Amino acid sequence: MLYDNGSSWNYLIWAFVLIIAGCVILSVFWKFRNKVSNTESVLTLLGLMILTAVIIIMLIYFIQNPILRAVAILFLGGSSFMAALND
Repeated sequence: MLYDNGSSWNYLIWAFVLIIAGCVILSVFWKFRNKVSNTESVLTLLGLMILTAVIIIMLIYFIQNPILRAVAILFLGGSSFMAALND
């Protein structure tokens, strides 16, 4: 983790920030799914949800440490569970 003056910590922190931000965005999309009225908004909302999910999955895939990957999946699963409970 100390290779190149600790640059791997920087990547790791940004990966977790992006995963948490993606989970928050997905939970906001999930909460507002019933408030969308027209077809274009539904398609836009669905497209953004899919794009955000793909980015989160890619972040988890590119984390090479299995323990940190498990922690990222735990964050994703926990935030999804909490978003489902708050609905």
